[in-house]
Amino acid sequence: MNALNDTLCGQHAVENRYVVVHPCYDAPEEKCDVDKLGPMKMTRAVKWSLMTLRGYLVVMILLSAYKFIDMSGVLGHLIG
Repeated sequence: MNALNDTLCGQHAVENRYVVVHPCYDAPEEKCDVDKLGPMKMTRAVKWSLMTLRGYLVVMILLSAYKFIDMSGVLGHLIG
């Protein structure tokens, strides 16, 4: 927000002007170089949540594989 002070008849008026810049016309910003970044420090809660997410994804993949094999009829022939 840019506030401009204009003098109108000896009085100070404040005018708010908002400038909207489309991302295509905005100046490009400098990107971070990933090679220069060090290892990320994680808290215990973040490590726990990432391990939980990893376990969840593994379980979902195994359940999907089981459902695929079961729908293909392979398990029916093996079991009996």
